[in-house]
Amino acid sequence: MHPRFFTDQAFLHPSMLTASGISFGSTDLPDKHVIPLTGKQQEEMAPRQDDEKYPSDAFFFLELETTKRDEHVFFYFLNMTMALTSLVVAAQTTQTATVFWLHGRNNSSAGFAYLPQELGDLFPYVKWVLPDAPFRNVTFAGGERMRAWFDITGLDDESLRNANQQDMLDSVDAVNRLVGQEVNNGIRSDRIVIGGFSQGAAISLLTGLRSEHRLAGVVSYSGFLGMENKTRETASEANRKTPFLLAHGTQDQSISYRMGQAAARKLKSLHYQVNLVTYPNQTHIVSDEEVELLARFLKKAIPFK
Repeated sequence: MHPRFFTDQAFLHPSMLTASGISFGSTDLPDKHVIPLTGKQQEEMAPRQDDEKYPSDAFFFLELETTKRDEHVFFYFLNMTMALTSLVVAAQTTQTATVFWLHGRNNSSAGFAYLPQELGDLFPYVKWVLPDAPFRNVTFAGGERMRAWFDITGLDDESLRNANQQDMLDSVDAVNRLVGQEVNNGIRSDRIVIGGFSQGAAISLLTGLRSEHRLAGVVSYSGFLGMENKTRETASEANRKTPFLLAHGTQDQSISYRMGQAAARKLKSLHYQVNLVTYPNQTHIVSDEEVELLARFLKKAIPFK
């Protein structure tokens, strides 16, 4: 398998990626598969702390992971028009579907790289896209700069309901543009699933509600419905029949189970197809059971074609 290069990508050897927080484990990457950035490119793409378009870990890599069955290609790239980096795992066979998965606050795409690794064999025809939220100063964290899809002032229900709406809209628009790119590349929108965890789940729900693209499915793990007071007037008709899967632990200390229940009720009141799965005593995590649940959902939403 030969690496595919795009004009908005550049590549660094893993030894140069310590600042990005990406761990390769024991993977051995031959130098011949790596094109390092030129000095000029490094200067142009150097982090600019005063500009959120240039996050401090805006690096790029390509890894060819040789396994006993075949080769997988991993892309880590920055599309400057979106200001979002994404970890992209190419389909093992001909791509006929795409899964987007959005991480939570103060995390990154690397935190969910295990999903395509664990589920790749079940869905060899799926391309996985794990976008990174932009860096922003988060009020709840004392103004600390971290990856977040939107600003929040606290973790209580009321603070979450009042999360920064403009941030949410900007994130939804950015994710929806990524969906549009897949459609432009020949993937039907009804073969695209958007999901996420925590803040990423909230953006997934809003994208499903507002997108003009008819999606195959929307997944929210430990999430909530932001901008709830505006959902009725802004909800799109495109995904009324799209399955929405919500999963939440009853002991979630970051986004209360009540918020998950409220999201399900609101979506049902708007006549969306919603299934809320409850995990007793589970905290703010993605459990093994939820990974299995996701696999079952994907088998129905985007079966092999």
